[in-house]
Amino acid sequence: MLSKDIPSTKRQQTAQSIASLLPYIVQGVHFGVVASRSMTQTQFILVVFLYVKGPCTMSTLASHLKVQMPTVTGLVDRLAAAKYIKRQPHLQDRRQIMIELTPKAHVFLKEFIGMYAKRWEEILLILDKKELEQMLSISLKLNSAMEGQPS
Repeated sequence: MLSKDIPSTKRQQTAQSIASLLPYIVQGVHFGVVASRSMTQTQFILVVFLYVKGPCTMSTLASHLKVQMPTVTGLVDRLAAAKYIKRQPHLQDRRQIMIELTPKAHVFLKEFIGMYAKRWEEILLILDKKELEQMLSISLKLNSAMEGQPS
């Protein structure tokens, strides 16, 4: 039986339960890592968006962040100065500039994801072998589904 066939209250309870884990997961990881790089929360969100979606235009970034173009320009300028992103000419439209992550950004995100994974390992210690196998199966399924979704 698929989740869409289950009453929405059960899905809502599950979503709320998963969402309530967030403070425990980010505790000691998120803010320390971002702050140590002198990166604002908005800059971090922009970097994560580029990590998930790949190179994109300034207008796509503005739309995703729900900000005006001058704001995105400032964010991109600061991240470019810090060598987390770079501007590249668009291959088909010379009027457009593509924004993409640099190797420095990929190293940063790999470290960040590694810290999150370590935090999850601590939390998952309470599960028995069968529960851990179920959790792995569910998380792999969710990851696979998320990779194909627009943000």
